[in-house]
Amino acid sequence: MPQLKPDPRCPLGYSLVVQPSARLPGHEETDAERIARLERALAGSHDGFWERNLRTQQSWYSPSFRAMFGFGDELPDDRRVVNARIHPDDIGGYQAAHDEAIRTLQPFSYEVRFHDGLGRWRWVRGRGRVWAGADGRAEIVAGALSDVTEAKEAALALAQMTERFEHAVSASDEGLFERVADEDAMFLSDRLIELLGYAPGELAPRRSSLLELLHEDDAPIYGAQADAAIERLQRMSSALRMRCKSGEYRWFRLRARAHRGDDGRIHVTGMLADIHEQVQAREEIEQHRQRLEELVRERTASLEAALAQAEAQRAEAERANETKSLFLAHMSHEMRTPLNGVLGLTDLALRVAQSPVQQRYLELSRQSGDALLKIIDDVLDFSRVAAGKLVLADEPFDLADLLAEAIRGVSPQLRAKGLGWRFDYEGDTTSVRGDRARLRQVITNLLGNAAKFTDHGHVAVLAQLEPLDEHRVRVRVHVTDTGPGLDADAQARVFDAFVQGDASLARRHGGTGLGLSIARSLARAMGGELSLVSALGDGASFTLDVPLALGPQPALAAPADPGAARPMWLIYRQTDLGEWMGRRFERLHWRWRVLPGLDAACAEARTLRCSPPARSTAPPPEGVQSRLGSGPAPGLSAEALPPLVVVAEHVLAPGCDLRGLREALPDAGIALVIRPDWSQPELEQRALQLGMRLSVAPLTPRDLRDITALAPQADPAAAAAEGGSASSGPAGGDAAPAGTAPH
Repeated sequence: MPQLKPDPRCPLGYSLVVQPSARLPGHEETDAERIARLERALAGSHDGFWERNLRTQQSWYSPSFRAMFGFGDELPDDRRVVNARIHPDDIGGYQAAHDEAIRTLQPFSYEVRFHDGLGRWRWVRGRGRVWAGADGRAEIVAGALSDVTEAKEAALALAQMTERFEHAVSASDEGLFERVADEDAMFLSDRLIELLGYAPGELAPRRSSLLELLHEDDAPIYGAQADAAIERLQRMSSALRMRCKSGEYRWFRLRARAHRGDDGRIHVTGMLADIHEQVQAREEIEQHRQRLEELVRERTASLEAALAQAEAQRAEAERANETKSLFLAHMSHEMRTPLNGVLGLTDLALRVAQSPVQQRYLELSRQSGDALLKIIDDVLDFSRVAAGKLVLADEPFDLADLLAEAIRGVSPQLRAKGLGWRFDYEGDTTSVRGDRARLRQVITNLLGNAAKFTDHGHVAVLAQLEPLDEHRVRVRVHVTDTGPGLDADAQARVFDAFVQGDASLARRHGGTGLGLSIARSLARAMGGELSLVSALGDGASFTLDVPLALGPQPALAAPADPGAARPMWLIYRQTDLGEWMGRRFERLHWRWRVLPGLDAACAEARTLRCSPPARSTAPPPEGVQSRLGSGPAPGLSAEALPPLVVVAEHVLAPGCDLRGLREALPDAGIALVIRPDWSQPELEQRALQLGMRLSVAPLTPRDLRDITALAPQADPAAAAAEGGSASSGPAGGDAAPAGTAPH
């Protein structure tokens, strides 16, 4: 079978080798058979062939040419179409070589990128030859080409890698060397020669030349390391000193690797870096370290002596503090005993004093004694807290009663300044455990400050309980006033000992400045915190946040008919105060109204009598049921029952007509809310005779429930009777029970 084989003697570089084949005797090979054999040879070749007649401009491309670039018959035998696929950067060089060959009738070669049928650029390498015609001019040009893309890309990658390595070496501060283990000749990079202070060519590239530059103390060490690395074919690293051209010995880091090459010999390749500055820096650091260690030893000895002295001083200070605390305790006791005697005698003298002047002097004396007793108590508490000797009690108590007592304690101060108060308690329980006295001390201090520094408006106390677990609750007590407020600087200092927020107010109101400091210390001792929110001119709000254990939970009687949106009249001259109280009753499912006075209440009652309520089965107005309950007793509208009336004491004047209110509302439950220092015995006796209840402000949750118990209940029998009365009095039509002692 014919084959194409490389042949440098052939113009195309190939020759067609035809092996003899067996023929039948007398058979001569025809031209068609020879052409077919030639086509099979071309098809079996991996190269592509082309030919062009320069006279007729006809071109021919072999099937292997087309297959090489992914073409079939769709590639025309057109030189212009084929040449258009040569890369624009390569077409000029190819065309110049082609034209020069035609002119000189000489062979030519080329290497170009060709755009194949798959859209890829392929590298091809080709050779061409020109044949002259009978007239001696070029007539035929033909050639062959091979796909060398993979070889070209590999060569380019190698060239890029070599270039990258050369750039890295030249940019590095390290010098490169390489040698064969048993030869003295070696390669030294220009950078290595520069590191030693020489110019390129000044240092002979021999191993012996480098060994001569080694410091005499380092040469044996390096020699042993190099021999071991060569023997074991491993890496080595060594810090050594070498003499530079200037005669100076500098420190260098030598890193090398011994490996066996393709020739079977051991090669050593490595890098040399100048580390002279680093070594000097390390030596300086080592000197500093040694000096620092010496200083540390000296300072440690001094510190130990100072600590021993401080410990002795601390022990002495503790003894002095203990002596001070003991002195304060004894002195406070010794001062309180005669002071209590003076106050007791002053009270006795006030009872028998006849002259107004004497009474005024004695009252001033008692006030001064009370102030002095308060200062003594504050100093004693402060000393206990500072000494860490505060002992907290653990006892059950009613939190709402404690808050009410604290408010009642400052009621005279509030009344004297014309200030109102507001109190609310949000929680399902009032029974807790803790240090009742210390908790009241904190609340009383906050209330006292609010009363002291507030000249207009009111003081509000809001208690909120949040369950922590089944045994504990978090208590938050907010004490808010409408006083002058505090700026940021004053707020930052207000809890410091012996500091008051405003110097002018401190001079005006007096005090030691210990109250809030003690209050915060007590709050923290109980596991809580005392915080402040304020703004200048906008009042102040102190919040006591403290966890308490739950106490024994007494069974509380539910308010009468809690599911009914029962009517309630709140007779308050101050509408905002009445609305505050109304929101507390609203949580107990009461529908409240605020009336400005007794006359308005009587007029409203007469209106109710003129319009008797009708039996109704209609649902309550939209929104009332979801917020206030599901309605009154079956068959009666909410208005069918008399309202529950709560009267504030500030609408009661001496000699006012309570009988008119009772006659206007004969079946209604009526409660009078009086202040702790209320002193109208005649009016109080008259109210009790009329079946009204007296409750002392502020009202605790128990007081609210006791008041709601006054409400008359619907009589089911009467409600079911045709035309029966829509309202009835409590327990057989009697009035509500006489007022009980205040809680």
